[in-house]
Amino acid sequence: MAVNPSALKVTLLAVAVAALITTAVTQLLYATKPNTLSGTAAPLPVAVTPFIKQSAYTRLGRFIGVVSAENDSLVAFEVAGSVSSLPATNGLRVIRGDRLATLDTDRKTAALATAEAEIRRVKADLNLAQLQQQRVTDLLEKGLVSQQAVDEANYTVDALQATLDRATSTATGAGLDIEKSTLTAPFSGVVAKRLVEVGAVVNAGTPVLQLISDGKLEARIGVPQQIAATLSIGDSYTITADNRSFTGRLRAIRQDIDPVTLTVGAIFDLPEALALLDGQSVTLELEESVPMEGGWLPLDALTEGDRGLWNVLVVNAEIEGHIARRETVEVIYSRGDQVFVRGTLAEQALVISGGLQRLSSGRIVEPLGL
Repeated sequence: MAVNPSALKVTLLAVAVAALITTAVTQLLYATKPNTLSGTAAPLPVAVTPFIKQSAYTRLGRFIGVVSAENDSLVAFEVAGSVSSLPATNGLRVIRGDRLATLDTDRKTAALATAEAEIRRVKADLNLAQLQQQRVTDLLEKGLVSQQAVDEANYTVDALQATLDRATSTATGAGLDIEKSTLTAPFSGVVAKRLVEVGAVVNAGTPVLQLISDGKLEARIGVPQQIAATLSIGDSYTITADNRSFTGRLRAIRQDIDPVTLTVGAIFDLPEALALLDGQSVTLELEESVPMEGGWLPLDALTEGDRGLWNVLVVNAEIEGHIARRETVEVIYSRGDQVFVRGTLAEQALVISGGLQRLSSGRIVEPLGL
């Protein structure tokens, strides 16, 4: 059968085009094929950190408390009366013995005058009774009076002496009422608040002012019972306030548990030079050891995984070279740029410590520093 030259040319052309297309597709697929372990990509230099297992980790505990003045008292009169003057104002700085308030003393002054007059009257009667007693005694020696007369004279003197003692006590009490009608500062400090005003009638013990001592401060901080057991009285501990750190000396640990916070109260003496205010919040910082199997890694070594877990890349020595392999860890505690983790990491495993955005599991790497 004769071959048509034109048909042959078309067939050869079609074969050539098909071969050309096949070659182009093959090259394209080859070019887009990801690198494999057998590829010729150069190892990527990576920084690594060895994973060192520990049986516990140390965490920084923070416990909140408040600053308290050494003395914070509600000051009151010891006697009842009407407030006649109140020179102490909110924020006034006073020293011990300064006058803070006074009560009206008209009635007390009248009572004192009455008691003093009674004393003078009884003294006069007593003097007369003593003279009569002496006369009767002299007459008894001469046999001119009976013993009964002498006994009556003695009894009269004793009764008047008792009346004088009672009148003297009444006068002393009236004088004390007048003296205690002036309220003075029991210690140096600052008037925090006036609780009554001039003209108010107050009973004995009714708070008139709140007075806070000046100078020495203390911090009262609640800590868990197990933490309180580790504290030592007399030792110094780190306390912070207003982004400042200072030391406080533990003075006492209360022997009861707060029913609201379920903590034990620890009392710390604070440096006198601190510009802190009564009622200001402070924080006690304590390092505590927590039993837990795991190890520390840089925060940059982690990428987010599934279900709250995290991924790290570990360098394994294999036939093809150093290969990055994915491992899963759980973050237990973070501190700055370090995290304590536990998971499937082996002891001394070389964990890639940064640049994870350039890497994937299976990539050939070159650990730096090995």
